[in-house]
Amino acid sequence: MLTETWLNFSFSDNELGLVNYNIYRYDRCSNTSDCLRGGGVLIGIRKDFSSKLITVPDINVEHLFVEFSSGASRFLTCCVYFPPLSPSLLYERFMSNVESVIQQYPNHTFVISGDFNLPEISWSNDSNGLTYTYSSSLRAPCVPEIFAFNGFFQKNSVFNTQGSILDLVFSNSDSVIVNESLEPFVPSDFYHPPLNLSIPEVFSSTKFRTSHSFHNFRKANFNQIISFLSSFDWFSTLSNLDLNAATYTFTDAIHNSILRFVPKSRFYESSFPARVSKELKDLVYRKNKAHALFKSSHDPSHYRAFSLLRAEYKYKSKKCFREFVEHTETHLSNEPNKFWDFVRKNRTQTSIPKSVNLSSVTSTCEKDSVNLFADHFSSAYSSNLIDINLQSLKIPSFDLPKNCVFSPNDVLLKLVALKNVSSCGPDGIPGDFLYKIRQVIFFPLWFLFRRSLNESFFLIFGKSDLSHQF
Repeated sequence: MLTETWLNFSFSDNELGLVNYNIYRYDRCSNTSDCLRGGGVLIGIRKDFSSKLITVPDINVEHLFVEFSSGASRFLTCCVYFPPLSPSLLYERFMSNVESVIQQYPNHTFVISGDFNLPEISWSNDSNGLTYTYSSSLRAPCVPEIFAFNGFFQKNSVFNTQGSILDLVFSNSDSVIVNESLEPFVPSDFYHPPLNLSIPEVFSSTKFRTSHSFHNFRKANFNQIISFLSSFDWFSTLSNLDLNAATYTFTDAIHNSILRFVPKSRFYESSFPARVSKELKDLVYRKNKAHALFKSSHDPSHYRAFSLLRAEYKYKSKKCFREFVEHTETHLSNEPNKFWDFVRKNRTQTSIPKSVNLSSVTSTCEKDSVNLFADHFSSAYSSNLIDINLQSLKIPSFDLPKNCVFSPNDVLLKLVALKNVSSCGPDGIPGDFLYKIRQVIFFPLWFLFRRSLNESFFLIFGKSDLSHQF
């Protein structure tokens, strides 16, 4: 959650570097301020959490409400920015929205945070919720009164350099933990120290898994594969079976060779931007390990080790970014088309909404959305079954040409055309793999296609490249 983003319509979400996050923004506009710049709030929700924007009717101050879920737990977070010395009317209208949202979502865990700019209030909590005192007349008594009435806690106790707390974190859960962040997302501000918010018992079990295993054909043992497939007497094997069984026998032999002689590798999607070097990644891991050691021991020597690694990381991160920018700029004049292709691709927004509404029903998942669309367009479709008599269509029958002539060498030439074709068909076999074992498969392929023509059958292989070639 970010306040005072200073963003406007000229900034795309893809320019912010928040990879794997759904971005929700409310930039400064004429509804909230007469100023042309400044202000603005942003909430980023990880894409493996289902999330949606909650619309409110009255927006007079920059704020967002976003609902998201983690497993069976449901949350509603808000980010708000009040300019310094804002009039009480702004606070009252915002708190009216807060009360309305609390009533609409009674079973959610709320995290309402932002720059409230109320330094005259001192905050504390007891078992029933927040308590407060104030040193001067309150400009916005509605803020502490409404949150206290609804059993909320104020969880931020991190003072800024002036000894006051301007950024507040309200929640109806006392398990929310707020600490000062040692690794801020953006440079720190004297008046607004960066904060870490966590709800341990909820988020500790949720992981964002994007890794998967795959057959690494580049490391395949082609000598063993060729030896295995050569051990078959394909003519006698395929001749003694009907065409379907012969086809299954051949494809099973190829798949068996893949399972036995093509090793599996595991892909881990990197959480780092493309500009980050391997050296910088290693430094991040060392820094995080040192940080964890300091948090567990609170030893000053461990903090010093972590601090040195953090300083080294900041220096090398800036250096890595500069080198990336210089490298990019040197290629702009030589390959401008690639740059504009990148811009067009990253500015493209998906046309599929996260949720849809029909009358008073709101979808919560893709299946619900599909059903709502089906209900909406049901009047355009007939449910009556159409009985088509195929014989009345008088479609002439025809036989496959048995006199089509092609030799095993023709099949071999088509397999050679698959060289360096890395794309995979539905069975996951790349064309280049078939090219490399062409010596042992061209004859059984020719034999099967020859039989299919003689017996008036049309064979469909799982490999799309083969279907295209033959």
